[in-house]
Amino acid sequence: PLCTTDYCPLVRAMKTGHIQNTEAFLRHKLGHRVPVMIRSMPIRNEKGEIVGAVETFVDNSANLTTRRTIEELKNLALLDPLTGLFNRRHLETTMGVRLEELRRYGTGLGAILFDIDDFKHINDSGGHDAGDEALRVVARNLTANTRTVDTAGRWGGDEFLVLVERADPSALQMIADRYRLLIEHSRVQFGGAEIHLTISIGATIAQSSDTPESLVRRADSFMYESKSAGRNRLTMR
Repeated sequence: PLCTTDYCPLVRAMKTGHIQNTEAFLRHKLGHRVPVMIRSMPIRNEKGEIVGAVETFVDNSANLTTRRTIEELKNLALLDPLTGLFNRRHLETTMGVRLEELRRYGTGLGAILFDIDDFKHINDSGGHDAGDEALRVVARNLTANTRTVDTAGRWGGDEFLVLVERADPSALQMIADRYRLLIEHSRVQFGGAEIHLTISIGATIAQSSDTPESLVRRADSFMYESKSAGRNRLTMR
């Protein structure tokens, strides 16, 4: 069929007088789809009037593969492959940036560190696949319930860290306890069994003298206070 709409690169080339580059997929004679770059160019007569257009097709496989490879490398550098959350490397970098903003502008920053209670028992009783699914369930809770201005990631093992922007003590406590309640009411379905999850949390407000190490160390000490006090609770100072 003739290309007659404004969405057609040929029509756009004729209307605008400019070359149009379009990425598309065409069906190969063997049945698979091939990425191509379509270049649509206006044709002018001797008076400079546009009288038509012509298209050229170039195999775009190499360019598309290169872009995908770059994107995959970015993801590998920033994301935890199991949970899809930010990894420790990205969390450490973000903490450094946020602490510098705290020192310069006084913007509040809170840290919420928690791990899964009895995670070793989950691994021992259900195997590592059950443990992996527990980590994914926690990650999905974080993904669905973390504000866009905050940063949630997997710190390592079964530990997760959330960096809370513009935090004051009351807001930080509310956010941390919401995570606790959300995960307490989550379930891991595995092998016909239902595993209940709880977490122990340590939360703290960053100080201008903090480094990423000191901030996490303080949150970690509070997290272990929550463990010692019976688990499934928040300790914050």
